Amino acid sequence: MTVTPNHPIPEPAAWTATDLEQDRRWEISLAAEEVSDLLSACAQVNDLPLTHITTTNFPLPHCRRTIARIREELRSGRGMALLHGFPLEGQELADVERIYWGFCSHLGIGLTQNSDSTLIHYVTEGHLRPNQGTRGVGNPGKVSLHVDLADVVSLLCVRQPDDSPPSRLASSLTIHNLVRERAPHLLPRLYEGFAWDRQNEHDPSETPTSGYRVPVFSVADGVVSGRYNRSWMAKAADRAGGFSQEEKELLDLFDELAAECMFEFPFNPGDIQFANNYTT
Repeated sequence: MTVTPNHPIPEPAAWTATDLEQDRRWEISLAAEEVSDLLSACAQVNDLPLTHITTTNFPLPHCRRTIARIREELRSGRGMALLHGFPLEGQELADVERIYWGFCSHLGIGLTQNSDSTLIHYVTEGHLRPNQGTRGVGNPGKVSLHVDLADVVSLLCVRQPDDSPPSRLASSLTIHNLVRERAPHLLPRLYEGFAWDRQNEHDPSETPTSGYRVPVFSVADGVVSGRYNRSWMAKAADRAGGFSQEEKELLDLFDELAAECMFEFPFNPGDIQFANNYTT
């Protein structure tokens, strides 16, 4: 029997849009000396490939407090952060990549999560758009709320189209609380989870799906985590005849609650958003 928490999740990461509007500690702006740090560090790595850029050769002494704030927000705060003021003006795209990678290297270990094995990929209609086969990585346009594969995902805005579309995030933990409040009998099925599709990127020795159910919600040492990507779940289900009507209604409810509690915010050139994929 699946055991689910018998009380609402009280963590700061279980936020509502109103919470984020009223307390904007998740929003951070780079100071002039921090921008200077980034530019100076970029000059030190010159033509190095991203894989050779480390915290050692990309020092950011004035950014330590900001980096610590972002890390704290991701780990034990709201589970998301928005950084303003990333230097873009006058920078070649290759240097933008180096500065972005160098800054993020102070937050954790960068990983590829696509079959191209690229460490940075673009959301663009241009020639830098990734070729990902069946996956929608890099496709411009509205994307349903989902998680990515790494612990944390970050997104830098270099340029926006004329309509300047906003970004949208929702708290997985708030969705958990809403399901518990309105339909508690459905929580165990979310804890059981669903198979995920491997998007035809698997090795011949692997199965085309995860081969096991990935929990939408799970709990370890009293801490609840969430993992939700309906597209990948649906493709795995289609290989086995599709979702049942009950499963479809459950996931429709999940999506409705995510839309109900999501936070929408402007995302402008020079902004970087960070999101903890276990809570957001």
